[in-house]
Amino acid sequence: MLDISNLTASYGNTLILDAINLKAAAGEIHGVLGGNGAGKTTFFKALCRLGPSFSGAVSWEGTTLSPAEIGYLPAEPYFYPYQTGQEYLELCSHRSPGFPIDKWNGLFQLPLKGLTETYSTGMRKKLALLGILAGGYQVLLLDEPFGGLDLESTEILYEILEELKRNGLCLLLSSHIMATVRKVCDRVSYLSEGQIQQTFDKVDFPALEQFIKTKVHDRTKAAWAEIRKPL
Repeated sequence: MLDISNLTASYGNTLILDAINLKAAAGEIHGVLGGNGAGKTTFFKALCRLGPSFSGAVSWEGTTLSPAEIGYLPAEPYFYPYQTGQEYLELCSHRSPGFPIDKWNGLFQLPLKGLTETYSTGMRKKLALLGILAGGYQVLLLDEPFGGLDLESTEILYEILEELKRNGLCLLLSSHIMATVRKVCDRVSYLSEGQIQQTFDKVDFPALEQFIKTKVHDRTKAAWAEIRKPL
């Protein structure tokens, strides 16, 4: 069980996350849903101790979880210049030397001998995904993992996520697209205004959609009234 307790993050004097509590089980994909700017990326960075000032506790199976034990897929992966895809994966697999790079690349068929700066956006996302899989982590943070992928790669990623669940990994997956979380997630926490507003089990996803629609309607009602006023 991944246990996140009272996680708070800020940039300077600006509070971004306010005492977030979340639990996610092994063999589960737990979605973090929210609009643009809701703090999803900051949430993941805080778990990895990247960027913002933070406080709180993170544990896995009752033991404090260090950032080095978390596999993080950022929404926009970064690669060193003049590095081939093969070199990148070999570097990532230092925690798991037996990782079969060629076999896993059979799913995406990336040109691993080519320099990463020649890769398209989707290819870079796929390479970064293989990189965190090569690390042999039990806890994975996937920030908008479907962004930039074509239709075929999206279907392959669905299959990869199911395989990771079967292998007992714990995955946190962020998205601002309801269709994505509906398809792949077992539970979803809705992040807004720096806090987890509510967590929904899969059977309650219709209630989640209604929850979001109600929030949007309430927020935009006054704006629409102004727009519709005659000039």
